[in-house]
Amino acid sequence: MRWFVTTTGSPRARRPSDAVSLVVGLLLVVVGVFGAEHAGSMEQALVEVMESLPGWIQELFGVSYAIGAAYAVTLFLTVLIERRRRKGVLRDLSIAAGAAALLAIALLRLIQDQWPTLLLEVRSAEAAAEFPPFRVAVVTAILATASPHVIRPLQRLGWLVITMVAVSGLGLGLGLASDVLGAVGLGMAAAGAVLLAFGSPRGYPDVAEVARGLDQLGVEYSELRIAPSQTWGARLLLANGSSGEQIVVKAFGRDATESQFLGKVWRSAWFRDAGPAISYSRIQGVEHEALLTLLAGRQGVGTARILAAGEPGEDMALLVVEQPGRPMAEMDPHTISDETLIAVWNDVARMHEASISHGRLSTDTVHVADGAHVISDFSGGSFAAPEMRIQSDVAELIFSLTALVGVDRACRSAMAGLGRGRLVAALPYLQLPAVSPRSRKQTEDPRSS
Repeated sequence: MRWFVTTTGSPRARRPSDAVSLVVGLLLVVVGVFGAEHAGSMEQALVEVMESLPGWIQELFGVSYAIGAAYAVTLFLTVLIERRRRKGVLRDLSIAAGAAALLAIALLRLIQDQWPTLLLEVRSAEAAAEFPPFRVAVVTAILATASPHVIRPLQRLGWLVITMVAVSGLGLGLGLASDVLGAVGLGMAAAGAVLLAFGSPRGYPDVAEVARGLDQLGVEYSELRIAPSQTWGARLLLANGSSGEQIVVKAFGRDATESQFLGKVWRSAWFRDAGPAISYSRIQGVEHEALLTLLAGRQGVGTARILAAGEPGEDMALLVVEQPGRPMAEMDPHTISDETLIAVWNDVARMHEASISHGRLSTDTVHVADGAHVISDFSGGSFAAPEMRIQSDVAELIFSLTALVGVDRACRSAMAGLGRGRLVAALPYLQLPAVSPRSRKQTEDPRSS
């Protein structure tokens, strides 16, 4: 079994979850420091419960404590052996483990004036309680830092090992509950800081893996390449079909669900509308987008033709579409006819009449070729959509069209293709928080539009 995700050609990114890890870790350290000075009655009661457990459970705690350390050391040594291929991972693990170890020693000397218990297994005397338990902090730092670099099963195993080591440290009397939480927090803070500083793999599927997946799905293609424009969670690739047509491959990686969750939180905070439901797996994200594309196509909307959809590997799911032309945002506005703009708005009207919202409707998701157009990327869309999402579609598209072809042409085409009533109804949603960052980047001063 392979341990690490393939990162060939995959850039690093700083995830919001890394910042959360840093903040939560620091809060847990504060809780641990406070608990070290003021042990509560509940913590004392928990210690008494642990001490009253049968001897065989205490032995189990000792074995679990040793296994957790052995797993972290094995993972570190594996990276060390493969250091030529994984220099960045080795650097991250070394810095995080070193920082956690030094901070743990500093806190121990400052608060309790003692040195950490390093090898509990070879000590004959009973270990004294300490804040923070040294092994818990270092194991947490190593496994939390390695988490973005390893495959999904090992990510889950890593957090299970962290929990096992923390509970075992508590059971062995190496600290109170607040001490153990503080040690976990110290490891999380060290890992979060390192991952924020250097980034981690974006969860993009490797190009070679995508190629193998296309073969498994029976797609005929040539010249598979990475698309110039990328989105978080899904890697976009381009290829040529058997007849020379352009094929777009959307490869959903490990970050797909996280990006949906954060997008949902953002919409909830700004609009009190969470948007479409979160897909809890990559294949559900593929199925959701494919279904909306097909439903919109049945209403007469120009959409990309779906060639294949599936989950050919354990780390990715693929959606393959035939998508001609170029995004409208990349075209010279003088080459886009008013008839094409009106036809796009006609499709928007058909889509909304069927209660289908797009979610990301802009000149980036409208492709034009030989006077015809298709609307792509329904990943943020929903069916049975409420009025808020429908009006947000109109506001997003009118903003991005205004930035591209000017106010007069954008408004005239919307009036002709969508209707005055629907355009006016969307005006309250024409505000900066409702516009995607990609659309805002189309103009130097968004307020001028």
